[in-house]
Amino acid sequence: MKIGDYKEIVPDAVQRYHKNESVAGASEKKEQVGAYPLPEERVSLSDRAKEFNEMKKLIESQPEVRDDLVKKMREKIESGEYKVPAEDLARKIVGENLIDIFA
Repeated sequence: MKIGDYKEIVPDAVQRYHKNESVAGASEKKEQVGAYPLPEERVSLSDRAKEFNEMKKLIESQPEVRDDLVKKMREKIESGEYKVPAEDLARKIVGENLIDIFA
């Protein structure tokens, strides 16, 4: 099966294609190089990809640190209102150490 002779392709047209200079015009004019049409380039996003992009933009627009919660916790700590039960703290420390040992 013979696909074609690569020598028929004009080097200038290949360079233009690689530089993306004539790709937009290629879809309108169906430009050809020798016996070979230039390929059309198209990008289409699925609905799921569009939804993902919207969620990503929404997440990126949110601040990394929620200043209102940080301020509220800082006030509780400074006023002595924030207390962590010793049992909860010990359980957390032991639990994390066990995970590190068995991981």
